[in-house]
Amino acid sequence: MIQIPEKFHFEPTANTLTKWLSTRKAKFSAGSFPMPGFFGDDSSDKDTLWFWIAMLLEITGGLITIYFGGSKGTGILIIALLAVIGFIVLDLFFAIKLHDSKPYKIFIDSKLVGNNLTHHDRAALELRRKDVSKNDIWFKIAIIAIVSLKFIAILLLGTLEPIALFFILSFYCLVAYAHLNHTGYYFAHNKTNSMVNKDFKNYSLDKTNISQNRYGNFSTTKSLTNIPITLGGSPIKIEAAENKQQNHYTLYTNGVLLDSEIKLLIVGQTDENKVAIAVAARKLQLEMANDLSTVKIN
Repeated sequence: MIQIPEKFHFEPTANTLTKWLSTRKAKFSAGSFPMPGFFGDDSSDKDTLWFWIAMLLEITGGLITIYFGGSKGTGILIIALLAVIGFIVLDLFFAIKLHDSKPYKIFIDSKLVGNNLTHHDRAALELRRKDVSKNDIWFKIAIIAIVSLKFIAILLLGTLEPIALFFILSFYCLVAYAHLNHTGYYFAHNKTNSMVNKDFKNYSLDKTNISQNRYGNFSTTKSLTNIPITLGGSPIKIEAAENKQQNHYTLYTNGVLLDSEIKLLIVGQTDENKVAIAVAARKLQLEMANDLSTVKIN
């Protein structure tokens, strides 16, 4: 899990918070409205497990390939060794590239939940989302193709019983599954944690990256209940707006506003008001990360 130390004093950089968008996170419900996850983080244990299973199977298959290559002579052994290393590197490369579009999709999906978008802006964002996803299919094909080549290499180099070939093929199918669904999240989680720790170290040394106060105004058709809404002794709260107009409110935050905190803010409200609060909160979250709705994928 991604943890923010001294949360109401320290705030990671925008680059770090943008990287956070690439970790595994689930949608949550604001009434009947599904909100994409943003600054949330599901457990990475499953991704870690699948990554290391894939690496173990990669090494096992590689050793089998090298063994059969060695039986054909020194030249074939060297070729087999280089091929095994190359295949593993390419697997990881394409798994990471496949994952590169994740934060862009999260950011764009979050902008699309706004209810004040013009038809032109909404159409542009939807087109942008398709654009950032256009290469995903090629990275998936590349991962599957590499798995196929590794299996073909064993077929060409060695003589195995059908049952052994079935198990090896099954192993490589598991490798493909892991790289398609878990490897990118594994690296994203570890990279985000590393960036948070680096930012916190800088904060501890010279008090840079101090948490920022933010606020956002919003309105509802029906009055919110239990105003002011507070989260314990934290600076996160919803109060009646200073303009005193009926059903106008202000959401105040400090530091990183987490998805889990948004879920607490909407407790006890009507479905319509839950959506209004969640959308206002998401706008503040979007301000904390780099704008990925227009820039190209790195």
